[in-house]
Amino acid sequence: MTTALMTAYDNGVLDRGMHSRLAQNLQYFADRANIADVYILDKMSKFGCNDADIGYVRAIKRMAANKIFGLIYYGKETVPVMPRMMGVAGACVRNFVDAKVMTVQHLLADLKVGNTPDTTVLCIPNFFIAKGEGGKIADWHVPELLGLLYARMARGQQTLMYVSEWQGLRNTYGDPLADHLKNQFKQIPA
Repeated sequence: MTTALMTAYDNGVLDRGMHSRLAQNLQYFADRANIADVYILDKMSKFGCNDADIGYVRAIKRMAANKIFGLIYYGKETVPVMPRMMGVAGACVRNFVDAKVMTVQHLLADLKVGNTPDTTVLCIPNFFIAKGEGGKIADWHVPELLGLLYARMARGQQTLMYVSEWQGLRNTYGDPLADHLKNQFKQIPA
C-alpha cells in the first residue's frame, strides 16, 4: 500500500471498508477520470476548492432534480480552475460518481469520431476562454457543444465548465447556448 493511500485512510478521505475496491484499482479510476490519483486521495480544499465547490459536490446527486445541470466557474481566475475541477472529479470518484475532466479540444475531437462522454459529471476547464486570452474554437463546433449540453441535461448529467467572460461567450457561442447556461447552470466566480 502506498504512502499516499495510507495517508488518505489516516486523514479520513477514504474509508478502508467502503473504498477497498477503489484503492485496489486506483490507477484505473484515476485514468478513467483523466486525473492523477492524488486528486482522489486528498481533500478538495488542497486543490483550491472552496465551500461553494464542496457544497456542490455534496449535493451533486440532487442537482438535476432541482433543475440545475451544471456549475460554471466564471470570470478572472482567482484560484486556478483546472486543479479545482480535478479536485471535484476526485471527490466524485471517491463518492462513487462517474466523473471525467476533458478540455474542450479533447471533447470536440471525441465528438468528431462519434464518442460522446457519458459520465455523470463532465468537467471542462476551458469551455470558453476569450480569444485575447488564447481561446478559440471554430464556429461549426458551437452546435455540437449545444447538442451535447442538451443531451446531458436530458439524461440528468452534470457539466462543470470555466467561462472567462459571459459577453465573449454570448458573442462567440450565440444566444441559445449562453441562455441555456444562464438558465440551467449554477454560477460561481472563478
